[in-house]
Amino acid sequence: MATPFPSSQALMTPEASREDAWIKLAAWIEVHRQRLFIALGAVIVAVAAWYFTRLARENAEASAGRQLLELTARSGTPAPVEDFLRLAETAGGTRAGKHARLLAAERLFRDGKFAEAQAEFERALAISPDGVLAPQAAFGIAASLDAQDKLPEAEAKYREVLARHPEQAAAREARLALARLLESKDQPEQALRLYDELIHEPQQGVFAMEARARRESLVRRHPQLASAAPASALPVSTGPLSLTAPAP
Repeated sequence: MATPFPSSQALMTPEASREDAWIKLAAWIEVHRQRLFIALGAVIVAVAAWYFTRLARENAEASAGRQLLELTARSGTPAPVEDFLRLAETAGGTRAGKHARLLAAERLFRDGKFAEAQAEFERALAISPDGVLAPQAAFGIAASLDAQDKLPEAEAKYREVLARHPEQAAAREARLALARLLESKDQPEQALRLYDELIHEPQQGVFAMEARARRESLVRRHPQLASAAPASALPVSTGPLSLTAPAP
C-alpha cells in the first residue's frame, strides 16, 4: 500500500511552527487592537484608583491617629468632649475616629451626663457593631441606662453583653454590674451566682477580686447564703470599675 503524502503541517520544523504562531498572534492583535487598548486602559485605571484610595485611607488613618494622640496626651486641662466628638465626625471611618467617639461617651458618663453618654455609646455601636470596640460600647449603653435608674432596660442590656461578648472584659464588667443590680432587686441568690462565676473563671484578675469582695459583703448581709460553696481565696480589690455604678 502506498504511503500517504505528508501534509505541509507535518513537514514544518519547530522553528517554522513557532513563527507561524507568532504571525497568527500578531494578526489577531491587529484585528482586536482597539479592544485591547480599551481593556488595558480599564485595568490601569482600576489599579490606579485602588492605589490612590488605599493611600488616601492610610493618610486619613495616620492623620486621625495623630489628632487623637494629641487629645489624649494633653497635660493639665483635659481636652473638651466636643473635640473628641468633632474628630469622631470628621474621621468617623477611621479607627481613631471610632475610638474618639467611645472616649467622648466615657467622658460624658464620668461627667454625669448619662443620657448623652448613652446616645454616643449607641452611635459607636451602630457604626461598628462587630468591631473591637463593640463590647465596651454595648456595656456603656447598659451602664448609662443603669445610671439613669432604667433598671429593666439596663438588666436586658447587661445580659445582652454577656450573651454576645462572653469572652471579653466587658462581659466581666457586665456580670459585676448585673450582680449589683440584682442585689438592689433583692435577688441575692442570683447575684451570688454571678459573683461565683467571676471568682472561678480561669483568668483571675481585678474583676474576680472585686467579685470576691462583693460576695463577702453579700453573705454578711444575707447569712442564709453562707452555706453556699465558698469563693476561692483571692485578695480584695479596692480600685473602682470604670463605668459601673457604686455598689450599695
